[in-house]
Amino acid sequence: MSTLQIILLTIWGFITGIEPWFGSPFGLYFGFLTASIAGIIAGDPVTGVVTASTLFFAFLGVVSLGGAAVPEQRTAAVVIPPLVIATQLDPISAVPLAWAIAMLGSYFYTAAMTVNVYFCHLADKYAEEENYRGVELANLLGLIPHGLSVAIPVFLFSMYGPEFVNTLVERMPEWFWTGLKAAGGVMVTVGVALLLSALWRREFLPIYLLGFSLATYLNVPLIGIAVIGIGLIGAAYLLSGRAEKLLSALKELKPVEERERKLTDADIRKCFWRSWCLQNNLNWERLEGIGYCFSILPALKKLFKGDELKERVKAHLEFYNTTPYTHNIIMGLDLALEERGADIELIRSIKSGLMGPLAGIGDTIFWFTLVPIIGGIAASIAKGGHVWSIGVYILLWVAIMWSLKWWFTKTSYKYGLSIAELFTGPAMEEISLLMTAFGMLMLGGITAAYIPIYSPLKYEPWGFELQKILDMIIPKFLPLIFVFFNTSLIRKGWSVIKVVTLLFIIGFVLGIVGIIGA
Repeated sequence: MSTLQIILLTIWGFITGIEPWFGSPFGLYFGFLTASIAGIIAGDPVTGVVTASTLFFAFLGVVSLGGAAVPEQRTAAVVIPPLVIATQLDPISAVPLAWAIAMLGSYFYTAAMTVNVYFCHLADKYAEEENYRGVELANLLGLIPHGLSVAIPVFLFSMYGPEFVNTLVERMPEWFWTGLKAAGGVMVTVGVALLLSALWRREFLPIYLLGFSLATYLNVPLIGIAVIGIGLIGAAYLLSGRAEKLLSALKELKPVEERERKLTDADIRKCFWRSWCLQNNLNWERLEGIGYCFSILPALKKLFKGDELKERVKAHLEFYNTTPYTHNIIMGLDLALEERGADIELIRSIKSGLMGPLAGIGDTIFWFTLVPIIGGIAASIAKGGHVWSIGVYILLWVAIMWSLKWWFTKTSYKYGLSIAELFTGPAMEEISLLMTAFGMLMLGGITAAYIPIYSPLKYEPWGFELQKILDMIIPKFLPLIFVFFNTSLIRKGWSVIKVVTLLFIIGFVLGIVGIIGA
């Protein structure tokens, strides 16, 4: 790679390092767009999107919940496409290397989260001094460690990675690459299994198998499965009579009683845009606390003065953690309460009571359902080398995610406490149930269509071909078995690292002896 490409990849690594902590406005955390742009920088957009597709499915379901350190797919997504392009390595063969890089990247993430604790206390100091510009600065400074946590390993791998991999290509025997490719194919199943274990409901297993069957027997693409799923799941829900529960909850919504409005629509929009900065200073001690204060600070400064403003700012610097999209439900409600001059203890209790339930619901809807749908559709298009899949991803992400985030803000501000009852009561459980069912259907399709495992084992004198026998039982039998195997391990408490290590060994050995291929 040229010096310019290394510099551009390092800059892209820094951007990728900070984008998720802006609430992931373009979904760089999940790898597809990240890897696609890295491929463009490396000079081969087609190979870039094909590799991005492979990596997206390999890391599907790898999400940092509650700030937990997990394999850093962002680092792998920037590093792997240029390596594949520079060395002409098969993208599937690069999956084991991607997992190794991601695991190493988690240590840099841990370091960033630790450093940001300092800025957390810096915000406290500025709040005590009533230096609210300083509070805002402390939040933004948290972006530097997060950006460097990806940029530094990207720079190192971009400098020395291609030479190392080229040396491996030249020196390692053919059987090594055969085993590595098989291991890569098997390891792709980890992402699907992680997501399946997160969404797992035994009663929805037939829905998962329906998605699997549509892709296996009828070759329905993911977009088609999504359309069929909306129709079938929607019809089944309406016919079950459960829709009444959701509709009745919506009818009970009542706007906040008439009050003198002190916050204008422009003020609400300003807080909405600042809410993207919720996780700028994500840290181990208070997670999103400083970012929450940053989000609503303009409104607080307009509504309060002197010691009262100071006390409210300090209160909103306290521990806070929820999904960055459903956060806007709490923020909108809080703005309505602040406008009425509600007691800070009431606001504290509402925030504490809502952030947990909304985190669970938000993770299910956004990270475990909408991300696989949006990314899965784009990645399925990218698998054929279509660079325009990047545009599909961005369009779907912005149209769906941004719209929901804004709707949550304005609706919760308008309806106040009644919206809290909606989003934490039976109605939200119904929405979560529908999204889970839809996510399970899409996962079934992904299992069949995008996990490239098969058996090359055959003995021609006897006319024996293992893959043909498996196809007579269930086509795509091996992907299905490995997904269920991994899911059972994860549900038994196995860590991701243990599962990935075991699968690498199984895939590598079975690949070498010719039982599994990819």
